[in-house]
Amino acid sequence: MGARARLFDFTLTGITRIPGVQIFNGYAHKKKEEKLFEYLMNRIQKNMENAGSQALIFSDEGKSYDSMLRKLRRVNYIPSRYGAPRNVPLTRIVEDIVYKKSEASYFIQAADLAAFSLLRFKHPTEKLTKYGVDKSFLLLERAMVKDANRKDRFGIVYA
Repeated sequence: MGARARLFDFTLTGITRIPGVQIFNGYAHKKKEEKLFEYLMNRIQKNMENAGSQALIFSDEGKSYDSMLRKLRRVNYIPSRYGAPRNVPLTRIVEDIVYKKSEASYFIQAADLAAFSLLRFKHPTEKLTKYGVDKSFLLLERAMVKDANRKDRFGIVYA
């Protein structure tokens, strides 16, 4: 298992060395998964606005969020500190989500590894802690979009 843990860490470090890579981290219980997805789409929207760019979202096959994304392109009320919520439709996510099988996409597999590292950081297991996997998430820090949640040291978005 020690060799696997080293390979896991090596791969996470490699992800951070992809030019321009940015990692948005999100964490929620299964029941709040849809709300988390909405929050993440809004963070990506804001990041793309700031960069003057656009985003294309890739996801592994499974649950579809297309209808939610389409709705957020029309109606997306954001709470305001200064009064009533504002409608800020998503304009920077250019297309419906592209769904791919994880086993057919290195990109999706890399995202799965990053997600697993966050899961083990938040919920370590004795077996993996023995090999330091509970700390592997920290290797991604240089690529984390910490502005996604300024109240969290790593920018993790919660729902």
